[in-house]
Amino acid sequence: MDPWDIDDRGRELLENVCGFPVGAMPSGLAMLPESEDLECVAGDGCGGCFYLWHAQQRGDRVPVVYLSSYGEASRFADDFADALTIVAAFPGYWGDMLVGACKGGDRIGPYTAHYEAQLEPGYAEARAELCDLLGLDSASAADKLVTAVQVQPPFAPQLHSDEEPTPAGSFAARPYPK
Repeated sequence: MDPWDIDDRGRELLENVCGFPVGAMPSGLAMLPESEDLECVAGDGCGGCFYLWHAQQRGDRVPVVYLSSYGEASRFADDFADALTIVAAFPGYWGDMLVGACKGGDRIGPYTAHYEAQLEPGYAEARAELCDLLGLDSASAADKLVTAVQVQPPFAPQLHSDEEPTPAGSFAARPYPK
């Protein structure tokens, strides 16, 4: 699936329900410069960025990696279609699911149950519409996320600051969610 081939309704749902504005080019400290290896394809509404990591392409699959505005980085999905599946399956809480996957895949089940119990009906309806529009199967999202964060090599960019380059942090180091 090509990031630039999503229709207006799909883009609207991705941005407003999932927090995944396709084509958004956030600015700020967390953003890595685009290169032949990294192509920014979406933001997160808070300064974080999703990139296609061309340097790790396997066949026709280009992994999607995420760098938060806090300087944490991780693989996110094996390709763009999987990234869409993950953000659609976990509307508004995919970030916490990423933290859970980075802390250990066994946390995903309890996180899903917790967030789904609190999910507003409008979000569930939007998820269903988005999955229908884009032909996504949200049932496989948790497995796709857990698998992606475990693939080697990890996405661990050097971040540039005023002083010297520093390695990106890990989502597993977050104290929440527990």
